[in-house]
Amino acid sequence: MNQSLILDLLENNARLTSQDLADILNEDEASIKSEIQSLEKNKIICGYHTVVRQL
Repeated sequence: MNQSLILDLLENNARLTSQDLADILNEDEASIKSEIQSLEKNKIICGYHTVVRQL
């Protein structure tokens, strides 16, 4: 599984669920969840942020 694709997708939309990612990447959800947990554990994913545009 390509971690870079997961990271790119989450960087563009942190609200994607593991099921969304699995559907996009044609993988099973359990594999995606495991990969995300590994990325979080290894501090590659450090958080999920909200960006607000000023009005």
